[in-house]
Amino acid sequence: MSLIMKQAITGPAVWKGADMVGDTTWVHVLSPEVLATLDAALAHVKSKGLTFPNFGREDFPIGVWAQALKTHSDELENGRGFLVLRGLPVERYTEEDIQIIYYGIGLHMGVPVRQNPKGDLLGLVMNVGDVTKKTTRVYETNLYLPYHSDPSDVVGLLCIRKAKQGGLSSLVSVAAIYNEILQKSP
Repeated sequence: MSLIMKQAITGPAVWKGADMVGDTTWVHVLSPEVLATLDAALAHVKSKGLTFPNFGREDFPIGVWAQALKTHSDELENGRGFLVLRGLPVERYTEEDIQIIYYGIGLHMGVPVRQNPKGDLLGLVMNVGDVTKKTTRVYETNLYLPYHSDPSDVVGLLCIRKAKQGGLSSLVSVAAIYNEILQKSP
């Protein structure tokens, strides 16, 4: 029995960029109520004297928004595989606050995993690395980062400060790529 799939993949995970033109159903703007919930959860973590990453899901209570995050998680796992949460006013928070909020949201979506050999749970994507060292990760430089897959079920990006230039992110549907290969070069 072969472990190689030989049937085309179907469903919402199969998409092309042209399919997304004019479609904004994958963009979710955080409402004032959700922002208030996040502020309250941040205050709760801080009132307990906790800091990133030394708190759990129960320490970051988000009330009814937890159901929306479950729906978002289902979209990531069983839907098109991506979404955008927009509208977190990062300018009003310290970097420590942002870490708590971002990590807290993530705790409601799954189990955190280490990102690199250093054990980072949140990695900073910024040009701070030495390109001459083998231990420097490409996301720590201003070098081009080609399409790749990360070894986790969900990857999140949060822009705190827009790059002066570059810094654009793009996505592809692995299912659509698979179908293309299956059709053209099985």
